[in-house]
Amino acid sequence: MAVLTIICSIISEISVCSEEVSISVYNDNLGIVKISDVMSFDKGIQTKTFTGVSKLVDPTSVRFSAENGGIEVLEQNFRYDLVNSQKVLERYIDKRITVWVKDGELIEGVLMSVAGDVVISDNGGTIKIVKLNSIERFEFPELPEGLVTKPTLFWKIMSNKKIETPAEVTYMTAGFDWHAEYTAVIDDSETKMEVSSWVSIDNNSGATYENAKLKLIAGEVNRIKPQIMTKRMAVTMAMPMEDAGAGFEERGLFEYHLYELQGKTTVNNAEIKQISLFPNTVVNAEKILIFDPQKNPTGVTANIEFTNSERSGLGMPLPAGTVRVYTRDTDGAVEFIGEDALKHTPKNEKVRLTLGTSFDIAAERNVADSKRISRTIIEETVEISLRNRKEEAVTVTAVEHFWRDWEILTQSDEFVKKDAKTAEYIVNIPPDSEKIITYTVRHR
Repeated sequence: MAVLTIICSIISEISVCSEEVSISVYNDNLGIVKISDVMSFDKGIQTKTFTGVSKLVDPTSVRFSAENGGIEVLEQNFRYDLVNSQKVLERYIDKRITVWVKDGELIEGVLMSVAGDVVISDNGGTIKIVKLNSIERFEFPELPEGLVTKPTLFWKIMSNKKIETPAEVTYMTAGFDWHAEYTAVIDDSETKMEVSSWVSIDNNSGATYENAKLKLIAGEVNRIKPQIMTKRMAVTMAMPMEDAGAGFEERGLFEYHLYELQGKTTVNNAEIKQISLFPNTVVNAEKILIFDPQKNPTGVTANIEFTNSERSGLGMPLPAGTVRVYTRDTDGAVEFIGEDALKHTPKNEKVRLTLGTSFDIAAERNVADSKRISRTIIEETVEISLRNRKEEAVTVTAVEHFWRDWEILTQSDEFVKKDAKTAEYIVNIPPDSEKIITYTVRHR
């Protein structure tokens, strides 16, 4: 297993009996990797290496603990200067190498420069300049010191005795992220919708974790800026949604929420993995048409509202993500009708999704009259025109915002005071007709 590579290479001196890997992924380019195993230590000071860690590991976050005491990490070094041909050549300047050129000639000598062409001083002291495109291969006696094939932690460890003990290594790494995706299909009555969800885990940390426990943390965790690492790698491969079996189990964690996958999964590097968050469920919903001139001065937005409760068909804390909404055409085909962002939503809270602008309902707001009563008092008369060009009646909510002390003096329709700065007029408009709302407001 790839994870076994991480543990087994924990050094030639450390014996490994079994390993358990757990990954906790946060929403903010952060993952916590925990590796548990039974490890062997000799008595006294020894050097151990831990290879295969993430390229974006924060070495200051590494924590090592052993179940049996008497083991202490005295020193740690993180080497991430990975080997490549140019780096090997640069490390061999002023050292002997062997070069084969394409015509079969063998050149041995001291490497003097690799800036452009290769400059070699041969055994007789003659300086030879060899064109790079004429070289067939180089030969080096060993890998230069300081270069590694994988990101590696080097530890100096003190153990009071020769021992074999359960131990755990934990580290933070950038390159991890996750978000939820939701799909909702509204029925013909526009009062119910079938909702499904999956989570997308994005691993660009530089390491693959096989057969790992997976936990997802939803919430805004405070972190010191700048982040531990800022490098971001491009996604090179996407995997189809995985069958999660028993799915995720949700529970509280401090002031956040944790979703733990039941079972284990492989999280490959440079991959987006998708796993079902919960089975399809039917939710009670309501379509709400809203005219809010501050957001859309001429259009009426179509919204879907539901309550995240067991009674409505859900009732679990919903992690933030995109909700894509569909409906069925007369031929039964599912058609996309809009999407909106869902914030982290506790249970029993209302959710309102804005899907788009109604095609057949026009709206406009005009200030018909304005006059100053005194230095601090202004009166305005406002007209709101709502035109329904549908073949059926609709209900529209017209939203008015006030930024000072206000009082409605006269009005054509009753309003609902939502808060100190907001009033709503909820009106029914017959088919192919117009509704005009008027009111006079005094501002102080």
